[in-house]
Amino acid sequence: MKKRKVRFSYEKLRSMDMVCCAGRSPFALVTRLVTAGWKHKLNHEISVHTGIIFPVEGQFLVAEMQAKGLQLNSLERYSKVGGRRWVISIRRNVAFDSVVTRCDVQRQIALDLRHQLEYDPKGLLEFVFERVEDDKERLYCSEYVYQISKSAGVKYPAGFRKSVSPYDLQVCASGWNNVHGCMRVVPS
Repeated sequence: MKKRKVRFSYEKLRSMDMVCCAGRSPFALVTRLVTAGWKHKLNHEISVHTGIIFPVEGQFLVAEMQAKGLQLNSLERYSKVGGRRWVISIRRNVAFDSVVTRCDVQRQIALDLRHQLEYDPKGLLEFVFERVEDDKERLYCSEYVYQISKSAGVKYPAGFRKSVSPYDLQVCASGWNNVHGCMRVVPS
């Protein structure tokens, strides 16, 4: 994979945009295999991680579930294509067109950050081993984006899976549309 970098046009981003990331780690490979199937196991256009854009003092950060729980990270952390993780798309839902809705969800994310919402490793294992039951008090990345957006009125298909994966949000969740022109890939 050639070295490339994702450049972001921050002026086109908006709070509550969903960030979809690909990855090259063994964990990313297993995530693609289990959520998208055998034929997509090496497809680096399949999302293996999600977060949501969160504004802090005039800058856009990514609110995301990581091993240490809910954290805020820079988009630049995911700008190296072919690294551990990189951004493949940024998506927006019409439910967040309302400033009031965006503010309500931002308040909820801020509360979740203060209460140190914990990560759910069992939730991820549930994709691989159906007998593993996830912890209802904890969340993993796509589960957090799903719950926070659903509480804001984002509509999901009736048959949407109980265990929502990054791939489900990328492909199966209607109403999330790509934000065009907010990122471009350039040689590094």
